[in-house]
Amino acid sequence: MNSKRSCAPSSWSDPDPKPPAEQALVPRADTVRSVTPMKYEHDRTWAEISLDNLDYNYRTLSDLVGPGCTVMAVIKGNFYGNGAITAARSLEEAGCRWMGLATIEEAMELREKGITAEMLLLGPICPEHTKIAIDNNLTIPMLDYAYAREISKAARSVGKTVRAHMKVDTGMCRYGMMVSKNLAQCVDETMQIAALPGIELTGVFTHFASGGDPAEDAFTMGQLANYRAYAEALEARGLKLLRHCANSPVSLRFPEARYDMVRVGTLLCGFNPFGCGVELKPVMQVRARILSIKQLDPGDTIGYNRLFTCERPTIVAIIPFGFVDGIHRSASNRAQMLLHGKRVTLVGKICMDLCFLDITDVPEAKIGDVVTIFGEDSGVFLSPYEITASYPGSAPELSAVIGTRVPRFYLRGGKIVARD
Repeated sequence: MNSKRSCAPSSWSDPDPKPPAEQALVPRADTVRSVTPMKYEHDRTWAEISLDNLDYNYRTLSDLVGPGCTVMAVIKGNFYGNGAITAARSLEEAGCRWMGLATIEEAMELREKGITAEMLLLGPICPEHTKIAIDNNLTIPMLDYAYAREISKAARSVGKTVRAHMKVDTGMCRYGMMVSKNLAQCVDETMQIAALPGIELTGVFTHFASGGDPAEDAFTMGQLANYRAYAEALEARGLKLLRHCANSPVSLRFPEARYDMVRVGTLLCGFNPFGCGVELKPVMQVRARILSIKQLDPGDTIGYNRLFTCERPTIVAIIPFGFVDGIHRSASNRAQMLLHGKRVTLVGKICMDLCFLDITDVPEAKIGDVVTIFGEDSGVFLSPYEITASYPGSAPELSAVIGTRVPRFYLRGGKIVARD
């Protein structure tokens, strides 16, 4: 077994070396073949976030739902790994007026960066955080009367009123009163909540369990019927609220569920396995550079537990993208990536910091060449869905868990405009 190439400092040096700070900014042009060189500040692994594609997706979805319906951008979880702050700024400039967050901490991070859009917290807050929500113009979810009394008490203690949307459970068995069990009781309880001092009910929402699964459409329709009955019963009692229940799949597949507002997150990221005639563009692409190349012989084994055995003379590339960076170990020996526009297979067990690729069919590859983990390379597109097909997961999960040590570069018009 002979080593064809190894990653040593001399492998990266130029005949006329630049100062380290400058050298880090400019990748060697002769080591970047299939992907256009860009002045990245990091030369190992990085993510490219297209703000142009994000804006396009927002406009496309806004046009789809029409002027009578608002698009709420759900940017919780650091916007599925894309970076909530820069994305929120771009969305706000594009006209987005509602954003959905999971926690008060997520919302406060955006407020501190100057984001002024309306914000709905999708999960409950601690009552002692009520003043923070009020002072920062955050709308909170209201779950039931017992929770509402605590929020009311906290709001009255500071002499203020908090805005809230009723969150009802129509079949997912998560947050909210279970309107499918006893509609009349839930309506009565909601009217009691609306009468509490310090609380202003302005909306009502629910969430769907299986809106993207055609096999579960009957259940989804049942949830929608439960929601409709509840909202109409409230209106009959004089409580007319902003209605929103459609998440990303339901927004596409059930137009009748759009009501006053839709809540979309994965669609904004360009994840649309549902089709429905809506063309969206991927927002995130992830790439890494080859750090080492080895020439292996038949019978050689690769990595931990010797999970892969070479059956032919094999050229293996090592790239700095491991399970801590976001890829699941179940993708070992299964997933593919792109190199010079060609698909190459991941071999051996994925390590914490790196993985191995069989590049035998790309013999011209060199140390420093760019591997596209998912995204476009030389006109070939590899979807994150193709990677997650090799293990129990989804494309949004993959983007959401791309590690924090992978820098995000935000592009507009092909140029870097921000870094996270």
